[in-house]
Amino acid sequence: MTGSRKKQKVDVDDACMFGAEFESGAMGVFEAPRNATGHPDYWRIEIDAEKGAVSYDNVDGRVLHSTQDGPARHAGWVELNIPNRYGARGREFQNEVNHFVECITNKETPVPSFEEAFKTERVLDAVVRSSQKGKAVDVET
Repeated sequence: MTGSRKKQKVDVDDACMFGAEFESGAMGVFEAPRNATGHPDYWRIEIDAEKGAVSYDNVDGRVLHSTQDGPARHAGWVELNIPNRYGARGREFQNEVNHFVECITNKETPVPSFEEAFKTERVLDAVVRSSQKGKAVDVET
């Protein structure tokens, strides 16, 4: 109920967070809350590295970067001018459907491919196994 402080029954996992260590030694943290910071269906991708970072969120559709060197070092996050390849920002799912239909029509392989999606499923399986075992596990290849 709107405005109510009464807790509602939840029958699905509303959030997931897991860490990853890549073969290169890089580390990552993945977080997927259903209602992050009060924004339903809000998602953000941020990649932080030793010499800089890049981020994107689906609310404003901007790609931002920050670096140790150059003007971005003093300005914090600076917007990157990225060509809007897939149409209007904020319509990512519609654009995915359009891409899929175009691939069928033109007899092209969609991106991401089934193979790439299968790799993602292996990562998600490792997350579940890790949670069940209470320790880090390898992604099965």
